[in-house]
Amino acid sequence: MIDIGANVGSTSVLLGDTFQRAILFEPNPVAAARSRENLCLNKLSFEIEEIALSDVSGTVEFEDIGGTSSTNRVVVGFRSSANTRIVPRITFDQHLLDRNLTLPSGTIVKIDVEGHENAVLRGMQNFLRVGRPRLVMFEYLQRTNLSETRQIFDQVGYVVFRLCEHGPVLAELQVKPLQNLFACPIELQTEFGLMES
Repeated sequence: MIDIGANVGSTSVLLGDTFQRAILFEPNPVAAARSRENLCLNKLSFEIEEIALSDVSGTVEFEDIGGTSSTNRVVVGFRSSANTRIVPRITFDQHLLDRNLTLPSGTIVKIDVEGHENAVLRGMQNFLRVGRPRLVMFEYLQRTNLSETRQIFDQVGYVVFRLCEHGPVLAELQVKPLQNLFACPIELQTEFGLMES
């Protein structure tokens, strides 16, 4: 599992007995330290990378609202009234190259980066195209350009869907924000039982 925007590692801990390996990305040093503690308490030897994922490598401003706030976010394309800190950032594709990592196609990706999801997706297009992770779950906020998100997934052969009371359905153009959406390789849409909304 790839947990992008891991915060204190809750998702990875919750799903810890489902995966043999997980890599958590969390640029907030306080939250990353808490992730390490939570993983240790749960006897999980997952990796934590204290960096932000994006569509370019270098450094970036990151909000520092304090502690382990789950609303801290990368400051790109807007000004923040919150305190910020400079953190390293890298594309996921470059991270894989730098570490010489190959991940299995059964990999699951979770992205919760408070509106920076499209930049993360742009930075992992090669992994999506070649690595074919089985499922990508991403947070959809009001400030997310969903049209751009869908375009990125279209370019790498993924379909976007949402969960409703009747099961998974292909996500229509007008989806309510403040929910998690999902994407899977187009070749798996029948396996996921996807139907038109």
